[in-house]
Parts: sequence; structure tokens; C-alpha cells
Amino acid sequence: MVRKLENVAQIIERRKKDSQQRIQDFWANPDNWPTPPFGHVFLARGIQDVGQRKYGAGWIGNEPVAWSRKERTAAGRFKAVIDEIATRWEAGEFILKCWPEKGGPAEPVPTQWLFFSSIDDQKIPRKPSAVVASCSIRQPVERTPPPGSRTRGGELFWLGIERASLKVLLNTLSVQTNPLPASSPSKNAVVSAVEALWPSGIPTSLKAKDRNDQIRNWCLLNGHSRNALPSTRTIVRALKSPAST
Repeated sequence: MVRKLENVAQIIERRKKDSQQRIQDFWANPDNWPTPPFGHVFLARGIQDVGQRKYGAGWIGNEPVAWSRKERTAAGRFKAVIDEIATRWEAGEFILKCWPEKGGPAEPVPTQWLFFSSIDDQKIPRKPSAVVASCSIRQPVERTPPPGSRTRGGELFWLGIERASLKVLLNTLSVQTNPLPASSPSKNAVVSAVEALWPSGIPTSLKAKDRNDQIRNWCLLNGHSRNALPSTRTIVRALKSPAST
């Protein structure tokens, strides 16, 4: 019995890691994102646009990946952007559109798609922020599967927003004061790297050179150009900021 429980725990942990990896792969490869119908913007690109508008230089572009890894500072920025978009959507400031994964026209997301069906057929609303963060939604399966069979999800639909609506949304946002003490993308990258590599703090036994090399390597693996890696001086300055301690 104990071994069975251990196996279940291992399966759950593996699926969790697989899910995190899929999220990271999705956000790290924008070239693979779908092309939206004419006059629309894929929601993931809209999220990046809102982030850049909301945080200015404080938005370094890898926030969604950091969110999947639960890196505190960058994940906080991503969550704030998702909540902003979800709140505007709920308020009716724009209409969330969807189109089939295989291609087709964009239509408003049907209201019935925004609910889960529980075992006793109760309708449970999806969290708007979760819908926005996923950038996609599956068409609910209408028919009830036979007893004992696995329920399969419906067709996948991508989510987006009309280009004109996104422009209006961006114009209503004001650039906030950068919540990070770092004043440049390089310094922000250092803060994110430190949070990812050493959640409990940088080991005191780690030599400065090895620490700097690991920070630069993290930056490379997370989409930063080799020519724009933080210098030793930038790293030292960033480490003196409260956000990295």
C-alpha cells in the first residue's frame, strides 16, 4: 500500500514537472506561437505588450517563464499583468476572442466555455486570471462519456484580442515606478537569476567568480544575448539592492 502511494506521488510530481516544462517551452519560443486572424493579436503577445507598458524598463520579457518557476519578483510582475487584463476583461473593456487551433475566424469566447462541470453537474466558473494566463481554452465536451471511460477534452482554441481594443487598453495604462531597485534590464536579469539559482540566498562559500559565471549562464539560458550579459560591476551593484538579498 505504501509503495502504491509512493508511485502515485511520483506520478503527480512528474506530471507537475511536465506541465511546468510545457509552460516554459511555450513562453520561451514565441516564434512557435499561432498567427491570429486579421485584426487580432494573440493573447500571449498582448500580455507582453501590457507588461512593457505597465513596467517600462522593469519588464525584462522572461516574466512568464519565471512565473512557471515561481521566481518571486519576476513572477509578481507577470501575475500583476495577468490580473490587470483579467480585471479589464471582466469589466467589459474588451472582448476576449478565440479561434480554432487549426485556423479559422475569431469569435467571442462562448459564455458556457467559462465553466467547469463538476461530478454532480454543477457549473463551476473558471478563474478569469487562469483563462488569461493559459492563452488558450478547450471547447467543453457536450456529451456525457460512458461510465468508466476517460473524459477527453474538446478542440483547442487560441485566445486573442482585437488589435484596436489592445491599443485602447495600452493607452489607459500608465507606466508604474519600477518596483525593482535595479534601473536597467541587465540589473533586473541579475535579480531574477539570483532568485532562481539561490532561493534561500547565495551560499557564503561560493566564490564571486563562480557566482558571476552562474548568473551569466542563467541569463544565456533564459534568452539574454551573449553581447548583453551583465558585467561584474553590474552584478555587484544589483546584489547590493534589497530585492536580491
